[in-house]
Amino acid sequence: MSLRRSGARVELFGRDLEDAAVYYRLRKGRERGVRVCTEAHCGRPIPPLANGRQRYCDAHGSGAARVRRHRHGATVLNRFVRVVE
Repeated sequence: MSLRRSGARVELFGRDLEDAAVYYRLRKGRERGVRVCTEAHCGRPIPPLANGRQRYCDAHGSGAARVRRHRHGATVLNRFVRVVE
């Protein structure tokens, strides 16, 4: 039973976390609500278990996308996270 629980935590959170850490991450995910990518014209949601500082979806969070934004100049709108209520 313990090995199953440990395996599930590794699969969901990336490592075997203690009970308090799991509850904390789940609570923070609920408090944040649904977040969407801050890239212009992108409405993809950011996963609820993602880091709180993550602003871009998987497609726009890559190194190539960051370089593209840098070379084209970041707009003021891309600097803030949009929260969908």
